This record gives sequence, structure tokens and C-alpha cells, in this order.
Amino acid sequence: DGILVTSSWTTTSEAIDAVSSVFMASNVYNEYAASAAGNGTDWVLTFPTKRFYVDSSITLTSSPIAPFEEEFGANEDGLSCTVVGIVNYDREENTLAATGCGFSPCPPGQPPSSICHETNVITFNANSTTNSVLSSTLTSNIVPIGSAGWAALNLDPNAGPDIGNPFFGESGGPHNLHVALNGNQFHGLPVTGFQATNFVVGGSTSILANYSSVNRHRISRSCTNAGGGCS
Repeated sequence: DGILVTSSWTTTSEAIDAVSSVFMASNVYNEYAASAAGNGTDWVLTFPTKRFYVDSSITLTSSPIAPFEEEFGANEDGLSCTVVGIVNYDREENTLAATGCGFSPCPPGQPPSSICHETNVITFNANSTTNSVLSSTLTSNIVPIGSAGWAALNLDPNAGPDIGNPFFGESGGPHNLHVALNGNQFHGLPVTGFQATNFVVGGSTSILANYSSVNRHRISRSCTNAGGGCS
């Protein structure tokens, strides 16, 4: 809400939280376009400090450290999955209840609606997970509603429903940073990234035009303090 929030961590084990707090987001929002005409969108989500919470060679522990919930390779798959909530709307604000894992196809053996890499690519394509604008071969796919609209990822799924959608919550988390010295606690995950969209326009005159754009994600932050508001 436009206020300055100051938080401090002093212990060695929690020093990385000072960096993570700058990137913390409870929700990520952006637009998508996907159609048979060749329009496509990739979302890139990077967790820049993730390794300091889930890599045992750095943490020197066999358990993940919050706000992440799975150590790298805990299931002998080389992944570290975290559960997110998913909702998407078409251009007329129509939406449907989320079913299954939220991604299509659902990754076998992984938690529902989970993203599992340090850098993740999410595609929006109703037909296939291979149509990545960035040509990524490691994608999670969301089946969009209509050919264009906007979507949101809830990175603090245990917080429950959000933006008026009762299907936005998922069973995961909680995703909370350690409490700062002044009582501030950030909720969600430390994330940054962007949306890449490609528009393909063709016609009967054999004229082909490509239009591409990159836009940063919009986010919302969540910070609580048992002694009052974060400050």
C-alpha cells in the first residue's frame, strides 16, 4: 500500500531472508494469449534464493527451510516442488473451477499444482505442452480459458481463497519467511520473472507478421506482525 517496510535479520542461518524479503510475493499476476493461429505465451518464474533453502550442500541439513517445502532430490527426482494455487480468466472475466492439479497434463508423482525448478516456464496452450515461445523443454502447462485473458498464481496457498475465487487455495505450504527482529513476517515465495508473448498474424495474401512482447509480472505482497501492521 505504498508504505516503507523495514525488516532486519542478524543470525547467519537467516541472513538470506534479508535478500528473499525483497523478492517476496504472495501472488503473481499477468496476461496470456493462446490460440490455434499461433499466438502463445510463456511465463518465466525464477526463485533467485531457492538454493539457500533446499540445497543440503548449502543448508547443511536434510530438511527444507521455509518458505520452501521440499529439499532438492527429496524424492530422488532431482526436483524441489512447491505447491501453488492457479486461477485464470478470459477477456470477459469468465472463469472455471480448478480441477485436478491445475496443470495439464498433471506431472506424475508430484504434488498438486506444483512447480519444481529454480527457474520455471509455464505455458498457456490448450493442445500441447511443447509449444513454448522460449522453446523450453521443461514446462508446466495451464489450459487457458478462451484465447486470451489473465491468470494469477497464489504463492501462499494455505492463506486460502483469494481475489473472490473459492478455488484459488491449494493444500500446500505454509510459505512463510522467518520472523524478522521487529516481528515482521513475509508470506509467499521470493520470485521474479516475466511474461513473453508471441503473436502470429497471417492472411490469404501470404503476408506473415510476428509481434512479440515481454512484460514483467505484477505481484502482491503479504506481511503480518503480531504487534500490529508491518512497518
